Amino acid sequence: MDIETGYAESELRVSRRSNRDIIRDIVEGLLADGATPQPLADDAVLADAGISSLAMVKLLLALESAFDLEVPRREITQEAFTSVASLDALIMRLTGTPGAAQLTELC
Repeated sequence: MDIETGYAESELRVSRRSNRDIIRDIVEGLLADGATPQPLADDAVLADAGISSLAMVKLLLALESAFDLEVPRREITQEAFTSVASLDALIMRLTGTPGAAQLTELC
């Protein structure tokens, strides 16, 4: 049993997904709002894709949760929140990762 998690090693699965894939999943989920999400290009402007101001706040909170970080106020800019690609650049700046996230999930 892992002391930190309290779970047996067989109950944990390590999943490697790119930061960009995680960000895209979050954004598409917010855009879908219950509908089937449409594929979103990395450089698509989120405002043009229909993301609302409330969804933008939810996006900020979801990114902080997904990447276990706090986005500093100075980084909450229109440029940083323009597209999946710009959000990926923001996450890379804040985490120092080259774009690959490693998440541990319960099986």
